Amino acid sequence: MDQPRWRCKDGRWIDPWQMEMSHLRNCIAMIERNRFFRREWLQYLELVLYARESHYNLFHDGTNHYT
Repeated sequence: MDQPRWRCKDGRWIDPWQMEMSHLRNCIAMIERNRFFRREWLQYLELVLYARESHYNLFHDGTNHYT
């Protein structure tokens, strides 16, 4: 599966691995409500969210960013 790219409102492409967590959750919610998005995008973003939350929970160092 190709890695989906996500376009911001300002036209830039974003890597889901670099999105703020709240933005990532909002993207997932929007795709769930909109049947015109490719299902693969939803699956990929859910995987990114799960991986990032797992990493955050395992290695969180007391700051608000990843190491």
